[in-house]
Amino acid sequence: MLFRENALTPNEVKYYVDLFDQDRQKWDRPNLWYPFCTYQTRNCHALVTSPEFDRLLRHANIFPLIEFQGDQPASPNSVSAI
Repeated sequence: MLFRENALTPNEVKYYVDLFDQDRQKWDRPNLWYPFCTYQTRNCHALVTSPEFDRLLRHANIFPLIEFQGDQPASPNSVSAI
């Protein structure tokens, strides 16, 4: 998996960590957060419960990594929350 060091600023990291925590607090089990393995939980609908995550996918430092992983060229309009 590719990783781009410092892809997000410290403020952006804080914003998305806070958003993640808010999503989990609002939609925790039994709603949309489910156990995964022995010590993790996941929300497979994060783009629905917190559409703001769509901006993370379209971020200038993240989007090229998404495009690289696909088998067809992507565009910012082809990556969507809904």
